[in-house]
Amino acid sequence: FTKIIVETKGDISALRVEILKIFSGKLALFQPTKSHFEIVAAGTDKGNAAAFLAGHYGVDQKMTLAAGDGDSDRGLLRWAGMGLAVKGSAADSKWCRDIIIGPPQLDGLAQFLEKNCYLDRVEYNIMSRPY
Repeated sequence: FTKIIVETKGDISALRVEILKIFSGKLALFQPTKSHFEIVAAGTDKGNAAAFLAGHYGVDQKMTLAAGDGDSDRGLLRWAGMGLAVKGSAADSKWCRDIIIGPPQLDGLAQFLEKNCYLDRVEYNIMSRPY
C-alpha cells in the first residue's frame, strides 16, 4: 500500500497510539487533525519522494524550495534546500528551520515567491486546489 487515511467524527488519538504500539517500526503515522491520520510504510515520506525526483532530474538539493503546513510535510521541509511553513500550522514551529509564510487565504506562498524569486506575478487560485 502507499497510504491509508483514517478519518472519523471523534478524536482518534487513542487509536493512533494503539496502532503505533502494534506496528512499531513498520508504519509511520501523520496526524494533521484530532479526527484524521494517515498511515504510510516506515521510512516513506514526502522528503524521500522529493529526494528521488531531484536525483532523477539532476536537481541539486540546495536549489529546492518546499512549502508545507502539516505533519506529513515534515520530511519534505527538512529535506528541501529551503523549507517554507505556513504560519500557525503544525509545521510552523515544530520543524521548519527556514521561513514562515502567510496562509493560503492570504496568498502566502505567492507573496513569498513574488518578493524573493523575482517573479513578476504568481497566479494562485485557492479555488483550484483539489481538496
